[in-house]
Amino acid sequence: MPAGWDTAHGGERRKAQSCRPPDTPQAPVAHACIRYRRSDGRLMPWEFSRDGHDFSVEVGGGPIFNDSGLGRRMAIAGLGLAQVFEAAAAEDLAAGRLQRVLDAWQPPFPGFHLYYPSREQLAPKLRVFVDFMREANAPYR
Repeated sequence: MPAGWDTAHGGERRKAQSCRPPDTPQAPVAHACIRYRRSDGRLMPWEFSRDGHDFSVEVGGGPIFNDSGLGRRMAIAGLGLAQVFEAAAAEDLAAGRLQRVLDAWQPPFPGFHLYYPSREQLAPKLRVFVDFMREANAPYR
């Protein structure tokens, strides 16, 4: 799966979270879910896709964060399920610290899009950022 969302939970789950992983996007409602608070104050719903149909689910319970790295670390600690970018979780998935769940329901991720003025002379800070994004996302092109 290219860069996208993984709904994952830590392998070292606490006893309260030791029930079997969800098998449908509606099932996380019964689990502790680690949620992300957006900059506008709203909670981000979890996004899913199946057979070309995109939809989101409002999950409940569990801690709320506004830092994606913290949410991933909470999942590793067994505090609940988290939906994170696959690229951010790749090392933890490979090491077995996180387990992929609901894989068949994850939406495709076409990549990041960056819009900037087309000028021959970009501001140096913008040029560095554009180059960084291209290099960091090269494996997903």
